[in-house]
Amino acid sequence: METGTKPNHPPDPHITVGRDEYLAAIDVNKRMVDHFPDTWQTPRPIVFLMACESAVTTVATLNDFVTAWNGAGAAAIVGTEAVVDSELAAACAAEIVQTLWNGATLGEAFSGFRKKLLEGGNPLGFLFQAIGDVDLVLH
Repeated sequence: METGTKPNHPPDPHITVGRDEYLAAIDVNKRMVDHFPDTWQTPRPIVFLMACESAVTTVATLNDFVTAWNGAGAAAIVGTEAVVDSELAAACAAEIVQTLWNGATLGEAFSGFRKKLLEGGNPLGFLFQAIGDVDLVLH
């Protein structure tokens, strides 16, 4: 996922899905409706957008990826509110997924990750956000 601009790339945030093929937030719902109308009935996926500022919504980004994936039917969307180190983003995703596999809710997984970081003196767990049902569990 690219939230910045690069030469010969679309100016808006996008996900590179192939060589010279991009998926902008506005494309997500259209593709889901046109190509996969029954895909996300049950179970619905948790979408992890672990790029810098992937969960930021501002006036300039009202049609952002969080809104798009939510509208497409994702059970939850996990993303970042600011620039974040890739190792920390990977650690967050790994910890959240492992905790979910162990039977915790999404809210418990996030609380546990943040608490673990805070106990080590690191407040950066609050850069990560989950949008969706905090009582979500994996089946």
